[in-house]
Order: sequence, then structure tokens, then C-alpha cells
Amino acid sequence: MVKGKLTVEAINERLRSANVGVAVRQKGNRLYLRATLPPKPNSHKIQFHQQDVSLKIYANPAGLERAEAEARKLGALIACKEFDWQLYLDREENSDIATCQA
Repeated sequence: MVKGKLTVEAINERLRSANVGVAVRQKGNRLYLRATLPPKPNSHKIQFHQQDVSLKIYANPAGLERAEAEARKLGALIACKEFDWQLYLDREENSDIATCQA
């Protein structure tokens, strides 16, 4: 479990102190991660840029705890150059990917 205050500001301060490179944002009652990421598949952009990643979780104590853990995970993937949009995109956004049918 994550220790400390469970506010977006406190979480972001811990992430900054640890040089994670990812921040937690709250939009309405949902939580998002913000980081400099490669363009999404099928995007016309070619350079890394600031993007929000939806966590699809509510901004409650359990959600804030999960968001901090997900931010650290995303930061590690970015640092190791192992980030892949397929881990974070909705199924609807992935529907144009070719798959095999039985």
C-alpha cells in the first residue's frame, strides 16, 4: 500500500520527488495520468508530447492509491523504453488492429 496523504497534490509531490516523470490529474470525478509519451497508433503526430492516459477509475481514496501505483508503473515503463500504447488504449480504439478469426 502507498503511504502518505491521499490527495492529488500530495501524490504528485511524491512522484516529483522520486523523479517518476508522470503526474496524476483529476478531471471531474475520474483520474488520469499525464506524461510525455510517443504518439498514439494511427496518430498524425511524430514526436513525443504530453498526453493524458485514462485510468477509468474514480477519484476516491482507493482510486487515488491505485493511481499513484499506476503512475509509478507507467514511469518505469517509460524509463525502460518499454511503453506500449496497447496496454492503455480502449478496445474501441484497438478495433482497427488486424486479428485472426477462427
